[in-house]
Parts: sequence; structure tokens; C-alpha cells
Amino acid sequence: AYKVRPADNTAPGKFETGTQLHEGQAGTLGVLEYLEWIGKTMATEFQANFPDFSGRRKYLHAAMLAIQDYEETLSKRLISGLQNLPGVDVKGISNQNEFSRRVPTVSFTVKNQNPEEIAQKLAEENIFTWHGHNYALEAIRQMDLEK
Repeated sequence: AYKVRPADNTAPGKFETGTQLHEGQAGTLGVLEYLEWIGKTMATEFQANFPDFSGRRKYLHAAMLAIQDYEETLSKRLISGLQNLPGVDVKGISNQNEFSRRVPTVSFTVKNQNPEEIAQKLAEENIFTWHGHNYALEAIRQMDLEK
């Protein structure tokens, strides 16, 4: 692998092609501190799920479980509401008993409606969405939504 001459041949330095990304390291540290704070202050009921962990490790795991639980709650409410609207077709897993198998990103179509116009109408109500394939070309093709 290409490397800068001053770097030796041992990992991880041999993979470094120049100065390390200090901003990225600071961002990673910030995320860890934020998740630790969530685990300590807002996820105490989830800490018991990790009896073999302590300190930061326990807090990070509790935070991720709390965030997953919160996102699933929001997804259930959103998808349930969308399914009650005429002409709306929610893409992906929409059975609430299987929500642990899906991510909290929700895609939907509305019969006879242009996705760009839907996104614009939602934006006017301060609901920020996106229209388009979002680089998920194969998923769009599989759902026959390339139009």
C-alpha cells in the first residue's frame, strides 16, 4: 500500500497517507462524549441490559439501546399515520411487530403525486424531507420507482 516515507511499515501508521484528520478525531471524541452523556442521564433504565459492562462502555451501550427504542417509537407513529392516509404506500417493513428489523428512515409514495411536490409541501409545513433516489439506485430499481 502507498504510504508516506516517514511512516514505518507497522499498522496503523503504514496506512496513513499524510497528516491525520484531527478534526475527525475531535468529532469522534465529541460523539463518544455525547453518547456517554445520554447513557448516564437519559438511559438509566437501559443500563441493566449490560451487567458485564461498566463505566463508559456501559453508558455507550445503554445510549445506543435508548436511541434505538426512541427511534422505533417515532417510526411506529410516523408509519401508522402515513398508512392511514389515502393513496400512501410505505416502502419496506411496515408491520409494527417487525420494526426491530428496519432502520428509522421511512420512504413512501403517494398515488398520482410527484415526490418533489410532496417534499415541497412538507417543507412548507416545516417537515424537512428529501425526494429522489439518495444514491440507492438498486433499491429504486427493485421497487420500480425509476420514473
